[in-house]
Amino acid sequence: MNRSSVRIIDGLKELSRRPYEVVSGKVVGGSIDSDANTMSVVLSANGLEIKDVLLKATSDGTDGVIGIPEDGSDVVIGSIDGPGQWVLLQASSIAKWEARLHGRSVVITPEAIKIDTGLATVKVAEKVTVRSGTEDLYTLLRDLLDSIKLITVTTPAGPSSVPVNVAMFDAISLRLNNLLTA
Repeated sequence: MNRSSVRIIDGLKELSRRPYEVVSGKVVGGSIDSDANTMSVVLSANGLEIKDVLLKATSDGTDGVIGIPEDGSDVVIGSIDGPGQWVLLQASSIAKWEARLHGRSVVITPEAIKIDTGLATVKVAEKVTVRSGTEDLYTLLRDLLDSIKLITVTTPAGPSSVPVNVAMFDAISLRLNNLLTA
């Protein structure tokens, strides 16, 4: 037996003693289950399909960082303590990232970033949405501007007319439309 063969055999023996496995494959199209946080992967080495691969590193509850790869993307998955529960370690293309902790979440997609505290949400896309319960910042500011434009003041000569700077408030409303959405 030559020196290379001995090194290869020693390396294989070392690998067999490790309590983990790391393999590569492709995400099976349509297999991603966002509710269960799982997917199926076809292994590159032998074509076998591994189902219920976790999309997050925590196996209990809904908390954790979840990477949702695109269908058909190349992935690396791992299993601790030998074959059993598999988890996503790396993906060539991610469709969405989600971080969840105690009912709060941050979701990142190519279109937007959304922060949800359970009581309030902030969404940043082409425009910004800030919402708490049934109220949103856009509608609140629009109502405020509309109310200011209707202000009249009682004077000794009688009630005043609407403010002379209504055009300025209309310009602010237009700027608001460019920044926020309901």
